[in-house]
Amino acid sequence: MRLFPPLRATWALKGTQATVPITGRNAKRVLFGAIDLRSARRVVLIRHRAGQADAQAFLRALRRRYRGAGWLWLLSDRASAHTAPQTQALADWSCFEKMESF
Repeated sequence: MRLFPPLRATWALKGTQATVPITGRNAKRVLFGAIDLRSARRVVLIRHRAGQADAQAFLRALRRRYRGAGWLWLLSDRASAHTAPQTQALADWSCFEKMESF
C-alpha cells in the first residue's frame, strides 16, 4: 500500500501539462495476510519491506496462531523471499519445531 499525492482539482494553461509535485517519499507498507476459511479470522502482518526476513516473520506469526493445526495451505508467488531455502524450510511445519529452538 502506498500513499500517493492527491490528484484532485488543478489547473494549467490550455495546451500545457499540469504539474503534480511528487516528493518521492511516499509512505509504504507491505501487508502479509491469511484468512481462516472456517472462522473468518485473519492474521495480518504489516511490514516496511517484503524481504526474506519479513516473509519468515509472517510464517512464524501463522505458526503461533495455529500451533496445533495440521495442514495449512498457503498461496504465494515466486518472489525470492518466498522461494529462499530458509523460508521454504520454515514453511515445512514438520521441521519448524527444530528450527524454532535455534
